[in-house]
Amino acid sequence: MAFNRICIIYSRISYTLAMILLIAIVIAAVLSTVLWSLVVYKLWKLQASPPTPNSLPEAHGNGSVNGSVDAGQVSPELQTAAQRGGWVVSERCRHPLYALVCVHTRPPAWQLRAALRDTLFEEAAAVRFNWTVVFFVDRRDGGQGEDPWLNVEADTTGDVVVLPFEDGHRNLTTKWVAAMQWVETHCPGVERIVRIDDDVFAEPFKVCLMYDAYNALDP
Repeated sequence: MAFNRICIIYSRISYTLAMILLIAIVIAAVLSTVLWSLVVYKLWKLQASPPTPNSLPEAHGNGSVNGSVDAGQVSPELQTAAQRGGWVVSERCRHPLYALVCVHTRPPAWQLRAALRDTLFEEAAAVRFNWTVVFFVDRRDGGQGEDPWLNVEADTTGDVVVLPFEDGHRNLTTKWVAAMQWVETHCPGVERIVRIDDDVFAEPFKVCLMYDAYNALDP
């Protein structure tokens, strides 16, 4: 009798646990479907009516920003590149910033970009140091073709500017000129520009100290 009772209790417990597990799986599936639907809707909305440069502040005057070139001296390809991506950064540049951090990156390095967003440029750090980040990335990676997920990342995060070049050392100068052209157009009021690569982690306090020391030397 005792053994039979134990078997009955065990079977009831197993049934209860199985039902709980089934309910948890159903809830997880529903939440996953809802979240995915929100992501798809967000991407559709961005593609349907993305922010355009016409709605953003234009550069004033004929000056240059930290070594950028005049718009009349760049090729039409560079001028076109200066109008793509980075819509969140453009919005943040409406307000005074301590610094704009320009990160040179490659299409497949999305994990490095995500790591920087989660550390140096997460919300608390961005508020503490009053800076923002923009990632400049070439559309093609060494002849491997275009990465379809790159445009999705750029549309979703708003901090990626996709340039119409092939990634490589020969295009580094062209890439930097295009980056400065974009900065001059969309962030004309920024006073400090920090340029780093995607595999570099800058110590924020030392960066601020360096710029403050440099400004102190400026008569």
